[in-house]
Amino acid sequence: PNMFFALTAAALIPHPVFRPASVAVPRAVAPVAQQVVNTDVEDLEAIFQKADVDGSGTLEDDELRKLMATNNVALTPTQVQAIIETVDTDGDGVISFNEFKAAFDLGSAVTSEGLAATLRLKGACEVQRPFRRTVYGHDDWVAHRSSKRFVRNFVTTFESGVARSLSDQLSIVTAAATFVVLANCVLTGYTDFFGVAHPALLPLSMLKSLTLPPLPFTILGPALSLLLVFRTNTAYFRWNEARTLWGAIINTCRNLQRQSNNFFPENAYGQELRQQLALQVAAFPKALRSFLRGAEDDPIFKKDAIELLGPETAEAIMSSKNRPTFVCNLISATVQRADLNPMDRAQMDQNTNKLVDYLGACERIFKSPIPLVYTRLTSRFISWYVLFCPFALWGAMADSWNHWATIPATFIIGTFLLGIEELGLQIEEPFGILPLEAMSDGSIESVVQDMRESYKKGHFGPITPGTSLPCPVTTTPQQDVTASASRLEGASFSDGQNEMAPGGYVVSTSAPGWMKSLLETDSLLETDSEKESTSSPTASTSKTTKTGEEDSPSWYKKYK
Repeated sequence: PNMFFALTAAALIPHPVFRPASVAVPRAVAPVAQQVVNTDVEDLEAIFQKADVDGSGTLEDDELRKLMATNNVALTPTQVQAIIETVDTDGDGVISFNEFKAAFDLGSAVTSEGLAATLRLKGACEVQRPFRRTVYGHDDWVAHRSSKRFVRNFVTTFESGVARSLSDQLSIVTAAATFVVLANCVLTGYTDFFGVAHPALLPLSMLKSLTLPPLPFTILGPALSLLLVFRTNTAYFRWNEARTLWGAIINTCRNLQRQSNNFFPENAYGQELRQQLALQVAAFPKALRSFLRGAEDDPIFKKDAIELLGPETAEAIMSSKNRPTFVCNLISATVQRADLNPMDRAQMDQNTNKLVDYLGACERIFKSPIPLVYTRLTSRFISWYVLFCPFALWGAMADSWNHWATIPATFIIGTFLLGIEELGLQIEEPFGILPLEAMSDGSIESVVQDMRESYKKGHFGPITPGTSLPCPVTTTPQQDVTASASRLEGASFSDGQNEMAPGGYVVSTSAPGWMKSLLETDSLLETDSEKESTSSPTASTSKTTKTGEEDSPSWYKKYK
């Protein structure tokens, strides 16, 4: 069961090309990777065949990307292409089995030029973001709560992605601290390795030492803390809202497919519309992901759209100014063509409206950053604070040899203060680190298709005449039923609090008479047997009066 996961691990861990200094790869894949590196050629063939979805004998960029996304390691198209260019020794643009085998240390080694070019192009910060798209399972939570996390996190402090992304800033801060120590050795004197004190090499009467009093830093500390707290809290609220929105998108897409299974007619035309809706619902989160991820995701989305909706519709979506809205229009059109009962259509249209609302909320988060004046002030404040920090620390480190402890102390303070600011910056735009691939491909597309296939197999069989709910499945979903109401004819249901009206609607026994009358006399729900039993319009009118027309609202009287 770990074959796919192992392939991902082995592709990222064994060689430096897949783990450069500035790319943080999840440590959880290391044991699996080591195990797969030592596997036999036969086992590698089985792994390769499972990864080769189309059976072409080679791994293409889309297969490699989907394999990574399935195992919670999402890569950008640029990174996937860099890996393929690195492993592809014959230059045909795909990975053959021999090239695949070489990537497991069973053959020739590979070079790091492909991914190194990606690092130079995008920088360490952007390359790391795909590796933060985590989806937790049970084992991940157990490791997360482990008491060993303290030692593990302490040992890997400077291996974290945040620390590596701050390499330039920390280099400047450390260089400033080193300059302060060396300059003061020249101005105030120094002690050599043998403990012999030497006088100042360049004594200046007007500048005895390069130091600052710690009091200004003490006063500014609380102000800096408030700025950082607000910065990180606001960024986290944006991340949490984005994750909540995508959770709602997942639920709404599932509800649309569930409603189509129940509401769409059972004839051949209805079955075709069900399939169309399932594909369109699966395409919506992919279209939204394409909008939120930018142009880099366009090739991926185009392939997905062609597979789901066909080349003509995919081309129309790609040329649209707002692709998610275009897909929502497709969903609405499919629901309209189904010619549903007005109440059923209203429920499905309400869920489509929710998708548009969630799209607008995601656009708001994506297009509206935290006010730049606040972000820039915080960044400038912390930069100047950390840069001048060694001038205040030099005097406090007098007990160390030549005040050398100023350098590591400045480095540690800068790492954590700049790290907090970097943390807020990274999660401020949450869609680059949220596992949108796992949610759109796994939580939505796979579940929607599973619901569709389960319906085809008859697991959600229709209600059969003359039975009580829930009923056994005695008919197939492909049975041609001319009207959706006819499959409910003769069905009975009552639990003491609710009962089924002739049209198939479950109403409360305590409902007013005019409501029951509306369901009983509606021509859209009236069955053939009811039409035969009604001899004249007068009989229907008298029946309505008996069931409580006198307490009906004015709109109902107008309807009658």
